[in-house]
Amino acid sequence: MGKIGFGGKAPLYRGEKDLTTSILEKLKNRRTVSKQFIFDLSKAHGLKNEEREIVLSALESEGNTVVVNAFSKKVTSQLLQLKHYQPASKYYDFVLPQNIRGRVFEYSERVYASDISTSAGKIHFNHSDHSLKDKYFGHTRFEDMSDKITRRILEIQSDLYQKDGLESEVAKKLQSEISKSYDEIEREIDHLRQYANPSAHFRMIREEIRAAAKDGKKQLQFPTGETAMKIEGLGETDVWSSDPSHGPYQIDYEWLLDRGIGSEIFRDDERWVVTELLGEGRFRAVPKDVIENEIEQLNNRPTEAQIIALLKHKSFAGQYRYTETFDISGKVDANNPIYKFYEKDIGRYLKTSYNAKMITDVQEVNWWEIPVNTKAAKEPVMAFEDNFKHIQKEKTMTTKDENIPKKKSRLENFDTVLRTTRPFEAPYPEPERTGLPGLINALEKPLRELQAERKKDRKRDIDMGEDKDFELEL
Repeated sequence: MGKIGFGGKAPLYRGEKDLTTSILEKLKNRRTVSKQFIFDLSKAHGLKNEEREIVLSALESEGNTVVVNAFSKKVTSQLLQLKHYQPASKYYDFVLPQNIRGRVFEYSERVYASDISTSAGKIHFNHSDHSLKDKYFGHTRFEDMSDKITRRILEIQSDLYQKDGLESEVAKKLQSEISKSYDEIEREIDHLRQYANPSAHFRMIREEIRAAAKDGKKQLQFPTGETAMKIEGLGETDVWSSDPSHGPYQIDYEWLLDRGIGSEIFRDDERWVVTELLGEGRFRAVPKDVIENEIEQLNNRPTEAQIIALLKHKSFAGQYRYTETFDISGKVDANNPIYKFYEKDIGRYLKTSYNAKMITDVQEVNWWEIPVNTKAAKEPVMAFEDNFKHIQKEKTMTTKDENIPKKKSRLENFDTVLRTTRPFEAPYPEPERTGLPGLINALEKPLRELQAERKKDRKRDIDMGEDKDFELEL
């Protein structure tokens, strides 16, 4: 239990400035609470397990009365604090095509870092000389539009939490940080395990909302699945030709079906050969020079018949090692992991947590859009998803009768005394319910029996001319 301040009162807990949790928010403007009160909050449906574990760990050493200010420090010391910096922009080519990009004022990149060293930052930001580069958590890329009130998040990514990156850090840290024991490294990684994929990305979304509010933005946009594919250059239809000069010789899937396997096609100055037709505008192809290298016994270029024979031969390893899949259908690949991530994971989170709406801009590009509350600039970031909102707040009595909560408490205590010191005897069995409902349940039958007897007595008195103005009320 924390120390009580001057005058015998604990200091009032005003809340956190930078990073908080759902339970800490419910403890604001309190001095002390019971240990049971916090324990009950931790059992609430919707609370993230990571927050629950941190709160229970901090609560373990507390007495029956908890000083909220001291307790909050124990909780925040276990949270993963993030810092951020903006490196020199390197990936400015990965944006929407110019004809649908709109009027952009500025492009930027932001890297998030914790206090724990990782190697994941070397994947995309090894060029940076910032001191936080080796403590990489994740990164975002964004554009501020020329209207000065709209910010577009182009990408949210974490090389630490994607593709088992976090688990591989243990082995890497054992090799690079030889002064630390395995247990020390495991404790650091456990601290990072407060997040996973996609919860690490959700944390960065909350950080971006606060940053946008600080920068005076009014609306924040995130890519839908289709828009994300276009940003990454994956939503565009591959353009192929039957002739290096392109122009009128551009081909479509019907052309491929007519020519079949072994057809030579061109993309810019690259020569490819079709190896497989997959249907719905998709096909596989291999670079022509791979095939020419495979037919080493020929001194001249292979004939089309030889190429087709080679493609159909199972021993041709090149078609497996170098083949690529292409799509000229003009449709977005809804099975692409990038599409699914932004359409489902990011979209669902934004709609559930911020009531995001899908909007279509003047370039006919779709975005998830949320309004930016100016208050977010001064409010702390939630360490974990706030699924706690729907939980009923602690009941506070707004009636003028200030004694109502105390009366309820006395009845609950009376019920406890009855249950522990003088159990109900037959014919009145011990009630299953507790508190005020339990007490009423236990006494209801005998009171009704007494009331019935009083009514009989009164009727008898009336019949005898002795009317008594009395009736037992429940």
